[in-house]
Amino acid sequence: LGLVGGLAGVFVAMRDLPFAVHGISELSFAGASGALLLGMNIVAGSITGSLLAAGAIGVLGTRARDRNSVIGIPMPFGLGLGVLFLALYKGRAANKFGLLTGQIVAVDTPQTTWLLATSAVVLIALAVMWRPLAFASADPDVAEARG
Repeated sequence: LGLVGGLAGVFVAMRDLPFAVHGISELSFAGASGALLLGMNIVAGSITGSLLAAGAIGVLGTRARDRNSVIGIPMPFGLGLGVLFLALYKGRAANKFGLLTGQIVAVDTPQTTWLLATSAVVLIALAVMWRPLAFASADPDVAEARG
């Protein structure tokens, strides 16, 4: 996770998207808590929530100012939705707290497998896209002109 975070963090900083990272985590929490409520895989719910949030941010906001406006709206919605799902969940309270705070000590073997597989997919995607993504992040206008 440290390797993935460090490599992805380069593009987060280059594209001025730290607020987006926070917004995506809020909707990741909503996806995970929704999956918990429905009795589904929590990690899959978290990834689904993250991908939906990232897609919405990418489609709706092109400039940094627009992105911040777009991100500011779903963040409290995602957090509120996640808290609602946790309030409706009738399982153990420890599961609720661990999901909300993201306790790394609560990660078990199946979740570690998910983390490793997801990290591998992200690392492969970064390896394939590194140069064009770095170019588009450093100078988007020139990168767009070059196709």
